[in-house]
Amino acid sequence: MKSQKGLVGWIVLGILAMMIIFGGLTVVNSDKSIPGDYSYFIKEISENLKLGTNELNFEGRARLYVEMTEERMKELQELVKKGNRDKEIIETLEKLQDQQTKALANLERARARATDVAELLNSIEENVQNQQNLFPQLAYQVVGPAQEAFQKALIFSNETLSKVENLKANLR
Repeated sequence: MKSQKGLVGWIVLGILAMMIIFGGLTVVNSDKSIPGDYSYFIKEISENLKLGTNELNFEGRARLYVEMTEERMKELQELVKKGNRDKEIIETLEKLQDQQTKALANLERARARATDVAELLNSIEENVQNQQNLFPQLAYQVVGPAQEAFQKALIFSNETLSKVENLKANLR
């Protein structure tokens, strides 16, 4: 009887160890996941946790949103490579636009607190210019709803770039 309890204990310990190891691998691999992957939700949780730690730091939040839009661009490239991922492409473009808007809103809040945002504004400008280079290339590789979404996203990035240029002019 005593040896059975010991065996059960070792089995439970082994199962827990495997769960920790595989759970850790899932978190590590989630950084490379794209929309539609089983571990993508972990990536989203991780991003939200990072945002939560910068709740009152508007400049930090803006920087995180810029990083997140850069990540969305990488995901879009992978989604287009995989093909037939219209739904995920459209959702990712919408998420990118939302994050771009939030980056600018947090930049404005940081600026209202007399934070020097010139460097951050340059980062956002570079990010939007990268979008303007990337979106036409990706739109050329897809058809239908995904292509239309890229075209709309390009219009959005043009509007965002105008806002950034206006903000830069106001900083001078």
